[in-house]
Amino acid sequence: MHREAALETIESWYKAMHSSPRNRFVATSPRRVERFVLKDYSGIGVTGSDLLQKMTLRFDLEEIFTSPDADDDAAQQYLDSLYTVKKKRGFQLDVVFTQRRIQLNLWSLAFDLLREILHEFIVAGAIVRNLWEYMGYIAGHIKKELDLSIMESHPNWKVNIIKYFDSVSNMSGLALSVLTRVSLSGNEDR
Repeated sequence: MHREAALETIESWYKAMHSSPRNRFVATSPRRVERFVLKDYSGIGVTGSDLLQKMTLRFDLEEIFTSPDADDDAAQQYLDSLYTVKKKRGFQLDVVFTQRRIQLNLWSLAFDLLREILHEFIVAGAIVRNLWEYMGYIAGHIKKELDLSIMESHPNWKVNIIKYFDSVSNMSGLALSVLTRVSLSGNEDR
């Protein structure tokens, strides 16, 4: 009886968090993804993989890939915990990559870590949005939609991004956002 009451309380809490306009489940590192998904905070055998409906991954690419303790294998292991999410249909997964310096080689590393996971979510009917933010020193904000090749091993994605950067006047110091949206049907959301 106590387990049923605890389960009901936990389900209500997750529902309340998911109905909030602001996403409450924001992982700022791959390690935190695993904690959100696999940890049983209630002690009754229920994890985030059972109840999560939306989550944001907000990763500083320089911190993940160029810091002294960067470990791609560990990052992949933590991110692989997303495979255990039970209800992927309708799941809202926002992926935000931030950088202080534009380094496209770090984008490739991030895409390699997440490509298969995002593909599985999309195929299962999740809503996946990718956002890149340049966190430069001068304020400003520009959005740029990309086609889905950004998640694929498409050879022209870098060329297209560089052309975009070249087309923006005064690239230095602007805060850029490059947005890809994937709807339930797998088509771009315009």
